Amino acid sequence: MRITEESKVLILAPVEENDSIENRISNLVKMQPLEPFESVILEFISELSRRILSNNRYRRYPELIALAFWMRKSHLKNLEEQYLEMRRGRLLVPRGCVLHFAPSNVDSIFIYSWFISLLVGNSNIVRVSQQRGEQINILIDLLSDLLSEEKFKVIQDRTAIITYPHNEDITRFLSENCNMRVIWGGDETIKRIRSVPLKANATEMVFADKYSLSAIDARALLELSNTEVNQIAQNFYNDAYWFDQMACSSPRLIIWSGVEIEIERAKALFWGAVEQIVSKKQEKLNPSVGMTKLVTGYHYSAKGFFNRLSTNSTQGTYRADLKSLDLPFREIHCGGGFFLESHVENILEMVDFVDIKDQTLSVFGFSEEELRKLVQVVRGRGIDRIVSIGQSLNFDNVWDGYNLFENFSKEITIKLQSKE
Repeated sequence: MRITEESKVLILAPVEENDSIENRISNLVKMQPLEPFESVILEFISELSRRILSNNRYRRYPELIALAFWMRKSHLKNLEEQYLEMRRGRLLVPRGCVLHFAPSNVDSIFIYSWFISLLVGNSNIVRVSQQRGEQINILIDLLSDLLSEEKFKVIQDRTAIITYPHNEDITRFLSENCNMRVIWGGDETIKRIRSVPLKANATEMVFADKYSLSAIDARALLELSNTEVNQIAQNFYNDAYWFDQMACSSPRLIIWSGVEIEIERAKALFWGAVEQIVSKKQEKLNPSVGMTKLVTGYHYSAKGFFNRLSTNSTQGTYRADLKSLDLPFREIHCGGGFFLESHVENILEMVDFVDIKDQTLSVFGFSEEELRKLVQVVRGRGIDRIVSIGQSLNFDNVWDGYNLFENFSKEITIKLQSKE
């Protein structure tokens, strides 16, 4: 790792002596794209997975383990089958050089973005935040080691993982040298980067601020055994707490569906199980996290947003019962296990408040037919994906309404005039 004097860009991986960002990017953009799902790409990704899963010290990072499972050979094979099925009868080629801006709240997302782009054959520049967590530094060290191996030279030549302070000149230089730009981040981050123009024939994908929620059918939950309730609670914990509730797909609002008496019984059962898991899995929270939840709860209570607060403890789950779904509840978010709750008699009542910012709806107890009907009635005003509780953080090649295989590719058409 070193900082180039002329640009103050830190080249994190691959590291080469006496290299500059200008030289690295200049060489990278000249590289011929790889074939989609070329064997060296599959070997590179699966080898990173193997190194993570085989080292016990990484077990304390659940996000790393989830990433490693996503990168296993069996899943890569599944992705390849999906890609080939999508490509059937079509001529798709890599776009060339893709520039990724990783988010600061869940910065490991850059791996998924980069690897799907790499799988379809692109070269990649990845800008990660300067405020990185320990697990991202572990990932970058692993990647640096892998990229230094001769058998992965073709990927090394097509990769640059960098970091730099917010600097419009550097962003402009990178944007002028890419065929596609991918921005993960908040609305303000996207506005700032979008103010820097791309070259005329380049394209862009943005992943803006999103809001996610869960919906639970109370009667269906009450029909479960204690073991099954505990499993649902464990799945919910994984969705909400792995990124301290800061991931765009982590649930912040819980919608309970059913009649009031069943909802109250289901809530007591569900939250009791979640509390037990939180107390077992989490060390004592930093007092500032508890204080933030308390202040947030009291602030919006004073505004008349809530019917009641669960003020027993700020160490575990902290819940607020919304007076109305007409309120601007998406502004209420502090992480750390702060959950809003509301009730509906039927899941179709959600139609009235779904917003374009709503991304993931994680569910329990509803049929596919009910959920399809919900999506049809919403008609694209919100909700990009619906998954079972426990799958909110599972990355997919379709994300926020984008098919990434298609968007990271360029489609060529060949239409020849008949000789008749």
